[in-house]
Amino acid sequence: VECRTINSLAYADFGVKLSHKMRANRPKTKNYVNTCSTLKEIVNFFKIDDYISAEPPIPAKTVAGLVKDSLNNYQLSDIETIGQKTLPIGEIKRLEKNHKFDSKHLALQVIHYARKLWNERINPKSEVAVTHDTFLKLWSLSNPKLDCEILYVDEAQDTNPAVFHVLKQQKHCKICYVGDTYQSIYAFRGAINAMEEIN
Repeated sequence: VECRTINSLAYADFGVKLSHKMRANRPKTKNYVNTCSTLKEIVNFFKIDDYISAEPPIPAKTVAGLVKDSLNNYQLSDIETIGQKTLPIGEIKRLEKNHKFDSKHLALQVIHYARKLWNERINPKSEVAVTHDTFLKLWSLSNPKLDCEILYVDEAQDTNPAVFHVLKQQKHCKICYVGDTYQSIYAFRGAINAMEEIN
């Protein structure tokens, strides 16, 4: 019997190669390095300008926030590529209350920068920081086969779509989902209630 967290499986396959890009693992240096960890850093790294196609213009940091949210949505999802489905639609709708703009055009800008940010995150040579969700998404995209006969998934009510995608691929073993539909606490992080998705 082996007891593991899902993140530890993802880390073993993908995190080890990128662990030097985690902020906690970086050597301390006096020289500033832009790791794209803040909205200001994302703006500076990609030279994002204020979105002047909107009236009034949307600040560059707000655009960077949409980019970061879009990437975060992607990392927790079961979607293969960053696109329309990963956009933070709620945030864009809130912007529409105070600005007039073509939402499709803004969406293309956000998707463009979110893809660039993703590529920097997964590039071992880039200084851009990774998160545990980055490893998890890479692992999910790889469609891993878990070497087991029976898989017990605890706290299944807080499974995110990236993880649930992997679990659904495990056709070779029995899976027992353990959880309580009324104790879901990670919906704000994109978790779905796997208890309602399974037979």
